[in-house]
Amino acid sequence: MSRGRAWLSFERRGGSAPPDDEAMTLAEDGSFTARRTIGGPRIGSFGGRLPANVQKRLDAAVEALEDAADLTLPTPRHGATEVLSVGGRTLRLGSNEVPPKPWRALVERVRKLFEDEVVSRPEAAVELVADARTARLVHAGVASIDVDMGSLAVRVIRVADEGMLLGRWNGRPTGSPGDNGERLIPSPAWATAGKGWSAVLPFDHALELARGDMFQVWVDIPIRQGGETRAGRLYVPVLGDD
Repeated sequence: MSRGRAWLSFERRGGSAPPDDEAMTLAEDGSFTARRTIGGPRIGSFGGRLPANVQKRLDAAVEALEDAADLTLPTPRHGATEVLSVGGRTLRLGSNEVPPKPWRALVERVRKLFEDEVVSRPEAAVELVADARTARLVHAGVASIDVDMGSLAVRVIRVADEGMLLGRWNGRPTGSPGDNGERLIPSPAWATAGKGWSAVLPFDHALELARGDMFQVWVDIPIRQGGETRAGRLYVPVLGDD
């Protein structure tokens, strides 16, 4: 797909480990390229074109900035900083902050793009798929991405429907048993995730998922694209049967 002239840019960087390192460039014709590394079911690179109705709402939010000035809101300690630039104007703020109007509508729409439209159009990404007893990584998109299977870490948190913590489990990948028992896979152990690739994750926890409960499944894993290595974190919720 041909890309139009850059029109809007957005990035999110920093914060507690693993730090955010995400960016998106959007053209006037709705085409975009993006990188996402932290949170959600997919991480990697993404690209495509926004649906006409989504682009229309975004255009309206940009038009509302006609008389707006540049704005900077301090990022709280340990937070990630977002920078949104469009039409010669720039907003800089913490990733959990809510700016005043007219910036508010635009930044909320752009943040939402990362949660739905962006991740639904993978180019080179990995996806976390999990249920109560199994978890795996699968390739998503048309191009390959490198993942460090030796450095990955899995975390499962059981949470009651009212938010109470009921249990947790952490796991790391292991190799064949040696003379001293269980042996961790050497780190790093890079693998190329391409078409048809999948990898079963350590998931031998003893947590029980009761009706109304939820498992929060997190996977930390370094990813590498274009010679650059970034910290990645995937997340999916697994709900107990209703």
